[in-house]
Amino acid sequence: MTVKKGRSLAFLCVFVLLSMFSLILVVSGGYSETCVQQFASNTIYDYLFSKGGFDRFKGHVEYLTHLGINYSLVAGYEGNYLAAQFISEEMERIGFNSSFEEFTVYVPIDHGAKITILSSPKANASSQRNPIKAYSIWPNLVQNSPVNGLSAPLVYCGKGEWEDFDGKDVNGSIVLLDFDCSWKWKNAFQIGAKAVIFIGYETIRPNALEKILDIPLYMPRFYVVREDGEFLKELCSKGKVILRLDSSIKFEGKKLKNIKVEIEGRRLKDEYIVVAAHYDIFSVVPRIAPGATDNLGVASLIELARFLKLNPPDRSVILLFLSGHYGGAYPYIGGLYGARYFVENNFGMMSNIRLFMSVDLDAGSNIIGIYSYGMNYVHSPHVVVSTELGVGGGQPGAPIGIPNFDMRFNWITHKLVDYARTLQGWLGVEIAVDDVRFRAIPVYWEYPPFVLDSEPFTEACGQGGIGLRTTNTIRAYHGTPFDTMDSINFSNVETQILYVLSSVYNLGNEDNLPIYNFPTRFNRGESYGFSRVEGKVISWDIRKYSYTPVVNAFVVIKGMMKFSAILKTDQSGRFCVEGVQPGLLYEFSVFVLDEENGKILYSLEMDSRFGASRPEVTYHKTRAIDAEPLYVELPVFECASIYLYDLPTERSAALVGLQQQQLSGALTCSLNEFSTHTQPLMFGEILTSSTGTESIVFIPPNTPVELILKLRGHVLGLYVNASETSPYGFG
Repeated sequence: MTVKKGRSLAFLCVFVLLSMFSLILVVSGGYSETCVQQFASNTIYDYLFSKGGFDRFKGHVEYLTHLGINYSLVAGYEGNYLAAQFISEEMERIGFNSSFEEFTVYVPIDHGAKITILSSPKANASSQRNPIKAYSIWPNLVQNSPVNGLSAPLVYCGKGEWEDFDGKDVNGSIVLLDFDCSWKWKNAFQIGAKAVIFIGYETIRPNALEKILDIPLYMPRFYVVREDGEFLKELCSKGKVILRLDSSIKFEGKKLKNIKVEIEGRRLKDEYIVVAAHYDIFSVVPRIAPGATDNLGVASLIELARFLKLNPPDRSVILLFLSGHYGGAYPYIGGLYGARYFVENNFGMMSNIRLFMSVDLDAGSNIIGIYSYGMNYVHSPHVVVSTELGVGGGQPGAPIGIPNFDMRFNWITHKLVDYARTLQGWLGVEIAVDDVRFRAIPVYWEYPPFVLDSEPFTEACGQGGIGLRTTNTIRAYHGTPFDTMDSINFSNVETQILYVLSSVYNLGNEDNLPIYNFPTRFNRGESYGFSRVEGKVISWDIRKYSYTPVVNAFVVIKGMMKFSAILKTDQSGRFCVEGVQPGLLYEFSVFVLDEENGKILYSLEMDSRFGASRPEVTYHKTRAIDAEPLYVELPVFECASIYLYDLPTERSAALVGLQQQQLSGALTCSLNEFSTHTQPLMFGEILTSSTGTESIVFIPPNTPVELILKLRGHVLGLYVNASETSPYGFG
């Protein structure tokens, strides 16, 4: 839509969407009588569309996207550091000084992968191509899946349908697939593939995200650009092709930066509004990360800085450019490392911040959503949890959430809607506002679940954080190598940036912001607070007859919602995570990897039959945050691992006679020693992916075991490694 001044509309349309609490307001008619809002409407419009502001905005998006294509904007990659430099230099050109907050995040760094054609029907053409550049797919949790000199035949199998494998020798081969094969690539590994290479055919985000699992299965996966992939595909059609694969991708602790720009208010110098956007992005192929969609938020803050330099507000404003938004156990959703670090680092001054506003724009829609919460914490008071730990107000079955949470946002939400009406009334510009603060967005409306950089502030204060996020869009190419400039419909962004700039300016000039924030570490009764978990990873040393600290262990923490973090223990075996929610349950997993070959050496010990022969250790994978800080000790044991593919689903369980009402529970698996049919002396986790179709089981090394698969207590089958010569199995 091209923004044009025109006559004011004289109607208000209200559309009810999906829920009685969900309103899309196309605001029009009437106008605020404050001179400030009138000034903002006209001045910001002229700034953007008459004085080059929107053209500069598009230039910022284009430059940042260029960095992502050539250097990657994923946190910790060269492009991310170049983006930080660009932002700082832009602030200096505008006339502002920047300050920095540094913190460490562990991210998968792709040091390069290559494909060498050892033999093929077109020897000359192959030698001219050698080596072909490849790119690692984002790891499965912490499993980097390295490949060192893997030589194997190459087999092309289309989109990974079972019929695509007919007549082809997949076992022990490298399989070439189309990138838009959805989850079917897993079929190749199930029948013995050593690695998978994806041809870079364009696809959208839901399809691309299915290339990543949330459990640490060793599954080497690579991406090649379309031209190279089609060359390999042609070779396969001519005859036998032998490849060698080499790759190096490792989780590394990278120093990231939050960039703070303080704009002093003319009158209310000690009252602050924080406006934040993140400048790191996520990509399924981390080395190819254009991030045009995410770059919209950063570019809008740069132009907001320029406008506020020309038109200083009464109230002080902090522009906050965050890194470390993505990552964690759900990397495509986000770990909010930068936003959490800002709250932790500025905890003492939080009461001076009247509002924390995050900006997350998309060009797939022109509708701005006003969000008081995302999916990082439980802020809705309607969630009920029943546990033996009594989570939620101290009583089993009590609701978790902040009392009167919705009411705490009434004033600011009404103001933000009023600002939209003012723009509509004075400029005749349709501003669509989706007031969605009372509900979670269905998966087909906002895919996948999302988190907001404002959430850690809200968690610390129980209020005060608002997200302005484009809604009614699936962000089709977000998180893929195809999120480039040509995927951006800038006509959908025009009214959004106009609204963002005017809202910030108007809030900065309100005579009174009746939002008073008082941070706390631990408010158990109301289930909010910025709590911490401190812990130590230990292992039993039989020679010393004591527990010893484990260094460089990955610690994965997951919350009830989509909170997650990946940490590494220090030289004392210790770790710490900030920003967990009081009263909620959090899960802990631990892995010690040999990152040269991807082997998991140690994992979390779930129980032991050593009894009194060892010092007492509490075995808790799941803990409630019932203290501040909560201290945990996580014991690990030397392990081997078993992969289970194509686990029974509810549909396949029904085929063996279970009724529908019996199929609502989770699939479970128990572990016994094969020879004794009793639990091993020690054993580890059984982790199942969120899709429910694959698991990894951690067992004592060199120990034959049997796995009993159950659904709601009903035995579905046994995994005993049976064969023709040993029909009862051998573990």
